[in-house]
Amino acid sequence: FGVGKGMFTDYHHLTAHNSFVLTFAELGLFGTFFFVGMLYFPVISCYKGIFAKQISSDFKDLLNSYCAIWAALMGLVIAMLFLSRSYTLLPYMTVGLSMSFFNLHYEKSEISGLMDYSVADNFKNIILILLCSVLLVNIAIKILL
Repeated sequence: FGVGKGMFTDYHHLTAHNSFVLTFAELGLFGTFFFVGMLYFPVISCYKGIFAKQISSDFKDLLNSYCAIWAALMGLVIAMLFLSRSYTLLPYMTVGLSMSFFNLHYEKSEISGLMDYSVADNFKNIILILLCSVLLVNIAIKILL
């Protein structure tokens, strides 16, 4: 289950400079599942919005907004790979604003299947991302240390 929120520095003199490693160490597999899932849904929704095959004319006007949100989300994920941003406001604000934008747009559009927020349907994808990230971090530690 992990050592608990904010307890990583009790076991190491420095914090983990990776939000995903810090979340995994403090919250365990269960907490990291929800942390990765929180980032998974806006990234996938934005990806589907940018590369949607059936685009209406009013959606083409919003394509620039989708690209800007995609850039913000990718910048956030890359920054979280090098900084401990697990418990700051920035990731949650970015995810919240992007999801509210997607929900407002989804209510006004006829694009079906763009917003699939069912955890049951996406469970295997989130678990696969989680296990691959744990495996890659383990390999990186063994190679670098």
